[in-house]
Amino acid sequence: MKEPSAISESRTTEFFGTLFLYIIIMAALSCGYSAGYQKQGKVASKSTFAVPIFENNTREPGVEYLFTEAFRRELSDDPHVRLVDRKDAEIVVTGVVAQVYSSPISFLQGGQLVSIGEYVLRATITLSAYSRDDGKVVYSGNFSGEDQYLSANEPVGTEANRRLALRRMAGKMVTDAHEIMMSGF
Repeated sequence: MKEPSAISESRTTEFFGTLFLYIIIMAALSCGYSAGYQKQGKVASKSTFAVPIFENNTREPGVEYLFTEAFRRELSDDPHVRLVDRKDAEIVVTGVVAQVYSSPISFLQGGQLVSIGEYVLRATITLSAYSRDDGKVVYSGNFSGEDQYLSANEPVGTEANRRLALRRMAGKMVTDAHEIMMSGF
């Protein structure tokens, strides 16, 4: 059994440790630190956005829908933004999927045969935001991304892996694009 002075000493140490942690947290919060991007600039000052279907300049069928929906989802998760029809929007964001391609990055050898083990998938998109009122471009930027996927035993499995990698990559790319666009860089 612990001595009464040892119990009292450990409670005092615990109290001051908790108090110290509380003071550090409050100091950090009062210094203006915040999570996420800082809203500033011409795009971030607006609250209603329209995002028409992106243009597809690749040979990848349907990729424009994938990137458009990923960007719309990203905007709809932003509490400062409301997605509306083009006629009601302050800002219209257009996009172009410029390229999507895959390249093998690893190979497997089984006896005399060599097969592809893994691919890298790369894409580039361009986003432009313009004011619906005067048509002036208030933001334009290019974004690139990459992801990897495994080769499967059959083409259908490999293509399914590729589509999942494309969806992951699109999500990461539009998250970056949204943060940069809204922070005014």
